[in-house]
This record gives sequence, structure tokens and C-alpha cells, in this order.
Amino acid sequence: MGYLIEFRFQGRQGKGIKKEIASINRKFKISLRNRAVPHISIVAPFNTRNQKRLVNDFKKICENQGRIKFKLKGYDSFKHAELFILT
Repeated sequence: MGYLIEFRFQGRQGKGIKKEIASINRKFKISLRNRAVPHISIVAPFNTRNQKRLVNDFKKICENQGRIKFKLKGYDSFKHAELFILT
């Protein structure tokens, strides 16, 4: 089975990034077919035959991490003109 692990921004950070995406879309006249979902793809795509171990290992890793700080440096787009933010 195929998997994707991503971090989705929510709350104040998500709203701030959505505002920035809307501003960039207006500035460069970008029309998105779907709504913006601010996120960072951590691992994509990959396969596993042991879903239970994947979930347990990922949960352990996440529980043992404190806050992760990062800075946004810019943005770019995929072939289909979907905006993404580089970190």
C-alpha cells in the first residue's frame, strides 16, 4: 500500500500561510483549482507491507520530538501551477 507523510499547518500558522498564498496568487495571477492546504511533505511516496509497524514507529518518533523550528525561504511551483513553500 502507498503512503505519504506530511505535516499540515493549522491554527494561526495555517491561516498566515494561506494569506501569503492568496497574496502571491493575486500578485502573479495564479488560479488554483483546489483550495490551498499548507503542508510540508516529509516522505512521499513510499510503500510498506507492515502498516502497524509504520504507524507505531512514526508515533514513537513524533512523541519524542519537541517543537521543530524552521524558516521559510521562498516559494516555487509544480508543473501544474500549484504553489508550494520551500523551507
